[in-house]
Amino acid sequence: QNWWAFFNSSGDMNIFDTFVAAIESTPQSQPYLFAWIYSFLHWIPRGFWPGKPVGGMLVDMSFTQGAPFHPGLIGFYYLDGGLFWMLGSCLMTGILLYFIDRSVFQLKPGYLKSALYGIIIINGMYFARGYLHFQVMQYLYMILPVILLSYCSRKFGAFKKKKLLQS
Repeated sequence: QNWWAFFNSSGDMNIFDTFVAAIESTPQSQPYLFAWIYSFLHWIPRGFWPGKPVGGMLVDMSFTQGAPFHPGLIGFYYLDGGLFWMLGSCLMTGILLYFIDRSVFQLKPGYLKSALYGIIIINGMYFARGYLHFQVMQYLYMILPVILLSYCSRKFGAFKKKKLLQS
């Protein structure tokens, strides 16, 4: 029932509808920079931080009336601090993604470069549908194990090669 009340039951419930609803809403609070910082503070356990946000949501989502949809990354930027905050956050996100892409592009060809490109492309397809905390966690959960495996395989491969040369 909440879905149809929120989306007026006239079309499919997609991210653009939710984005428009976010722009038309008046949020009770705007977290601004805390939305960016929280992505890295999410690792703190609730035992140390009793007031930790639930599910990574820092903005007032009451305009959805309980519907399980969100306005996407750009909508969250808007809810975080308004139009200028949204534009600045989009610019910062673009700069960060540029540096990530440039760093991966400059890697030597191999497993690590291929895996990182796959991760970046797959996450890029869902980028507009996420929110900042979700995107940072996705990159960390996917990229850190790949880097660790690559490091271990190089270290192990060098160790194995050294052993073979010694015998």
